[in-house]
Amino acid sequence: MKSLKMAFAICAALAALLLITGSLLVLGRNSRNALPTVTSYDPSGTLAFRELLNQHGFRTDVTLSTKPVLTKDDLLVVFDVVKSADEEVLAVLSNRKDRTPNAITEHLKRGGRVLVLPVAPDFAESSRAAKSMNDSLHAPDSAQPAIPVSSSRGADPYIVAAIYANDAELEAPAVLWMTSTNEPFASLYRVSSGRLLIARDGLFATNRFLDQRQNARVALGLVRGLARKGARVIFDEAGIREPVEPGLLELIGPWAEAAWFQGLFLFAVVCYSLGKRFGLPEVDLRPQRGTRELLDAVADTFRRGKMTRAALSFAAEDAQARLRHFLHLPIDTEPRATLEHLPSPLQAALVNVRSAAEMKTSPKIARELAATLDREIQAFVGSARR
Repeated sequence: MKSLKMAFAICAALAALLLITGSLLVLGRNSRNALPTVTSYDPSGTLAFRELLNQHGFRTDVTLSTKPVLTKDDLLVVFDVVKSADEEVLAVLSNRKDRTPNAITEHLKRGGRVLVLPVAPDFAESSRAAKSMNDSLHAPDSAQPAIPVSSSRGADPYIVAAIYANDAELEAPAVLWMTSTNEPFASLYRVSSGRLLIARDGLFATNRFLDQRQNARVALGLVRGLARKGARVIFDEAGIREPVEPGLLELIGPWAEAAWFQGLFLFAVVCYSLGKRFGLPEVDLRPQRGTRELLDAVADTFRRGKMTRAALSFAAEDAQARLRHFLHLPIDTEPRATLEHLPSPLQAALVNVRSAAEMKTSPKIARELAATLDREIQAFVGSARR
């Protein structure tokens, strides 16, 4: 018995160890393909970047819509999975030219601001390249110390900007930062009345690299250069995930969703309040049944059951009780003794009713006998009181 328990304990311990090992392998596996979504905890995800913006007073949101509803003050952040070679950048981005870039171009024409952070599709290779390069950033013609950043060189910002600007004319960009090899790293373009900021490589904003070197400082600086504190930062993921068509509430505007939920809450309150009484409680006024109703009910029962004998017997007993009470006789007085105190007509009426109660009598005769007995009792009581 003890050996069986010991074997069971060893098996349970090995199963738990296997489960823990598998979990560590899954969580710690090397992410080969880049998927920079703000809902991902993977190394190539950007959830840490979104939380960083939330901590510094920005309001963040994510959209998968091909026609996102944007305001002029919104900052649109786009992570693009592109090849590092310039000729392949055009091929990749041209495939999505009929989707999100059109909406981004319209946002720029209305005076909006867009931040584009390209990421190479092979995340493992770009991660190794970034760790071996030890790149740094500096502002053009500035004596400020260089800012260490994780970068794998990435793509030319001008080619990316040409796709997002669509048919709009691009002016000469303002280079904000340059790499250690004097290549543009962050370039700001004026598109119509909007601003388009393109980074050479968005690897520094992923979960794996955001807390290394000065990557968080660089990511936050790019956002602050386009949006004021408290502004809404929207991550456009229609290009890296399955896009969805906008619904009615999204087409109306952000306030429509709030109004929808308020309407649902109001409907729930109304449904709840309808089941609750308001004011003083209602009093259920029921009619009080009297002796007359009781007699009518008993008579109706006798009549429908054709219980003539029972009705006459009940009438005789009732007459006996009334006369005994009127004559002040004891309650145990025999019916024969009661007859001695009654006049002859009343005696005859009472005897007739009792006799009819013991034989089959028609309802018509029974009613006449009962009526005669009642008249004789009333005549006797009336004459005695006079």
